[in-house]
Amino acid sequence: MAVEVLAERRAERPPRRRGRAAPLSLHLLAAVPFVLAVVEAFRSPRLNYGDFWLLLGRVTTPTGELRPAELFVLHNDHPAVLVSLLFWLDAKLFDGQNWPLSLFSVLMALAIFGCLVSMLPPALTGTKRAAVVAALSALTFSSAATEYFGIGMSGAHWLLGLTPAVVAIALAHRGRTLPAAALGAIACLGHGAGFPVWAALALVAWLRRDRLWRVVLPVPLGAVVLVVWYLAGRGPGYPGPFISGPDTYLSAALTTLGQVWAAASADFALAGGTLTAGLLAVLLAVAVRERLDREQPGREYPGPERPGLERPDRERPGLERLDRERLDQGTASGDPMLTVPALEPVRDDRGRASAGWHGLAAHMVLAATMIGLGRGRYGAAEGLAPRYAGIALLALAALVVLLAARAHAQSATRVVAAVLTAAVATYAIGATWAVTTRNKYPLQPVLAVAMRLQADSVILKNFAYPQFTPVLRAMGVYPFTDDFTLGCGGPELGSRIDLANAAELPPPGQDQQTSGAVESGAVTGGTEVNGWAMVGGRTPDCVLITDRGGTVVGGGAVGLPRRDVLQVVNGTGRAGWRAVAGPGTEDGVVLVASGGRLYRITTVLGG
Repeated sequence: MAVEVLAERRAERPPRRRGRAAPLSLHLLAAVPFVLAVVEAFRSPRLNYGDFWLLLGRVTTPTGELRPAELFVLHNDHPAVLVSLLFWLDAKLFDGQNWPLSLFSVLMALAIFGCLVSMLPPALTGTKRAAVVAALSALTFSSAATEYFGIGMSGAHWLLGLTPAVVAIALAHRGRTLPAAALGAIACLGHGAGFPVWAALALVAWLRRDRLWRVVLPVPLGAVVLVVWYLAGRGPGYPGPFISGPDTYLSAALTTLGQVWAAASADFALAGGTLTAGLLAVLLAVAVRERLDREQPGREYPGPERPGLERPDRERPGLERLDRERLDQGTASGDPMLTVPALEPVRDDRGRASAGWHGLAAHMVLAATMIGLGRGRYGAAEGLAPRYAGIALLALAALVVLLAARAHAQSATRVVAAVLTAAVATYAIGATWAVTTRNKYPLQPVLAVAMRLQADSVILKNFAYPQFTPVLRAMGVYPFTDDFTLGCGGPELGSRIDLANAAELPPPGQDQQTSGAVESGAVTGGTEVNGWAMVGGRTPDCVLITDRGGTVVGGGAVGLPRRDVLQVVNGTGRAGWRAVAGPGTEDGVVLVASGGRLYRITTVLGG
């Protein structure tokens, strides 16, 4: 008999291992998007972008000290208290580099992911839960959010509003109203995307059937935030390029919600956003109906209330797990009251289990509405801007979880297939904006050289601000650091080169592997100079500009995407280069370096 029992147990082990293998594999899969986001942060450029220069210059004195009053001036109608302080600290601690902000954005996204996982309904267990966790990871660290992880100033600003708001909703999901309110206030100091958190907190408390003060408290707090925002200092407004109407604002809002489903088409994004908003509205309506049904007398507990069994509106950790255990035990304990009444709290607790997700969905829909109202004058396609990706991704995350929770009775195969398909499709579609973001990386050396040379027109063209250059120089912000380089492994600004030792690069059509051209006409200082070059079918190591005497007066970026060059020569599709020379330069000479040798580009097109 004992041998038979052991044989039966051994026969049961493989299925249990297989049962554990699927959730384990899905949890390992959930780590992949996070790792890729970290890699993106470290591969991002060293030089910062656009709004970093404006906010840092505005809140910093000429001697590099902080101007506290400037922290409370709105930036593009958004609060910039936290992000301005963060940029100033980045300048002080990390030479104003981009990658620390990018890594900070990844960490804030990780906090969002942790909060989302912590709110998962208890109905999702085993493989279904693991699949939803993997899907949430793919959505939180989606390729659609590459701008957050690669252009740190954008990620820091938006996530400083979204992350505290999500944490606040997660706290409210557990009935912790006061800490949630504190995080809500922090979100409103980070970005305007945090403003709808007050409506979300009130909704969560109401769905949870919390005490009245917990439901009401967010309302006056939100009103105070809106009054302060209205009275805050802001720059002048400008009319949009379109004559807009109510339809324009509506379409911009819905396009914002659906952008992760169609990164290159406003029409498809509009359809996706409409579907997302519609499904979220239906799910919320069902939750509201269930919440109201529970208010009717006699609907909650058909049997007498027994001592030790809490009502659903009182917090009792582990209640659902305990009741499930009682259900499994059946009447073995001899108390028939354990079988039927114990089921009621599980059913009636559904609204509490999904409250945070409805709050998150409401927050994101309201945030998209704010974008529609604020940016709709720029057209429906404005909703496709990658900086809005966080709103669309979190709305989709809420939709996936709410639908998965409603479908918990379905087979695990169906639920896993559905949520992973949604996550993988979103991650793949986001590659469109990821490529757009990464194509900006190679251009940053041009701005760095322009800043060093005080080439104001080029600085402006690259979304920086020449008036703040003296402040940046005084603070020692990159590129005003001792380790700045043109990337040639030798020649730097001010170096002298013997032009007679530089080989001439053949003109187009003469050599299919080695050639190049200047496409912007004569090389003059203070303007961008463009062209392409290949040496042995490969991208050069760097580009230089010298004056006629051989003194290095400029440089820039190489490796720019240029598919059109493939029609002229055989080789890399990253043959483009862009450079800038110091103001006052006349008839400059363009050289590229490859393998330790210098090549002079003599073919000049355009002009």
